[in-house]
Amino acid sequence: LERRTWMLKTHQILAIATGVSMLATYGLHPSRPDNGGYNVPVSQRPPPTRSSVNTHIALGVTTTVLYASAAGFALLAPNPEHPEPRGSSRIHRWLAWIHGPMMIATPVLGAMADAKLKKGESDRSLRQLHGAAVTTLVFSYLGALSVMVINF
Repeated sequence: LERRTWMLKTHQILAIATGVSMLATYGLHPSRPDNGGYNVPVSQRPPPTRSSVNTHIALGVTTTVLYASAAGFALLAPNPEHPEPRGSSRIHRWLAWIHGPMMIATPVLGAMADAKLKKGESDRSLRQLHGAAVTTLVFSYLGALSVMVINF
């Protein structure tokens, strides 16, 4: 039981760090307009700069490593006598089934979009798919985080 408690406490700390990193990555996405705000239509926005893409990639890799570490501690923690999750833990695990696959799809779509960008092609559809996956990931992850912080 002590080992499980230690592993889940470490999972919690890494999960909060992952959430902070995820929000930073989300907030510093390279497609955001630096001038003119979000009133500029997507079709009129210039392609992202290489430095903004590199910053976004570095933050994304950091988020992925933190996420994998946090998930590892949760998945490898010894099971208690009553393995059935109840209450907030049940919602938390349900949301993990959403953000887990999104954490795999997001970097893959991002890498595909970056490969197109490096070739000089600006594939907005891939960037939009990446953005949709990221948005689903962020909201499901923050939901899973919040149901454990706000016990109801």
